[in-house]
Amino acid sequence: MPKRSLILASLWLALSVVFDASAEDPAEAEFRLLREKMVKEQISDAPDFRDPVKDPRVLTAMRTVPRHHFVEKRLQSEAYGDFPLPIGYGQTISQPYVVALMTEMLEVKPDHKVLEVGTGTSEAAQVRQRQREGGRRVLRLGRGRSL
Repeated sequence: MPKRSLILASLWLALSVVFDASAEDPAEAEFRLLREKMVKEQISDAPDFRDPVKDPRVLTAMRTVPRHHFVEKRLQSEAYGDFPLPIGYGQTISQPYVVALMTEMLEVKPDHKVLEVGTGTSEAAQVRQRQREGGRRVLRLGRGRSL
């Protein structure tokens, strides 16, 4: 009987670790919803005069890159808005639609090598890396260490 108890206790512990590890932080869950809304309303079903971005790899990348991690804490609530945001030193993080459109226009394939110069916060480079479906890395080069 003690062996059975040990097995059940081990199973319970393993399951509790798995379920606790998969629990999503409420703030991150809200940002995930904002990313979904951003992609739908600004990028894939682009409003006004914009051409919608259609590449599913780009859309998936835009849904997964945590844009709010690339701006100051005080601006995180605005990170998924339809506008650029300041990142310091007179620079901005590009409007989400612009990042998606430029990434789609590059037509990068997994076997391509990418060098991005002047990356700022590297948010756009992160989108391009995720868009490549496990291909080679995107190399980033920028001057400002503070960005």
